[in-house]
Amino acid sequence: MAEKKSSLFNDIRRTHNALLAQLIIDHVGNDTSTETYINWKTKFKDHCDNTRMLNLAVTANCQHLELMNIISPGKYDALRDIFSEDPEALSKINNAADEIQRMESAAQFSDIKTKGVFFVDVSCNEIEI
Repeated sequence: MAEKKSSLFNDIRRTHNALLAQLIIDHVGNDTSTETYINWKTKFKDHCDNTRMLNLAVTANCQHLELMNIISPGKYDALRDIFSEDPEALSKINNAADEIQRMESAAQFSDIKTKGVFFVDVSCNEIEI
């Protein structure tokens, strides 16, 4: 049971980290003169009151958002706001959130089955006790 939860945690974390990497590499980049980089820093300010963070790399910005629990696996409102004008990035964010939700739902169903709770068909069949 612990192995399943550990595996699930790793799968969710992998999906989350892959999303952040895609957003950083494909949509923000490291060139401080690009519109996407400037947009990131401008919108990032709305979610971070630590002005020193603005001078750090986008990766550090993401780590800060995670440390402040502003973003976490499946919790992407801040990312949706930051990338609100980038339909491709929004699609990636929503796809990752959906995938994480599917993994969590499957794990909850699996937990129910292993705890001995079963769904019973109670249609029109008589049950004798």
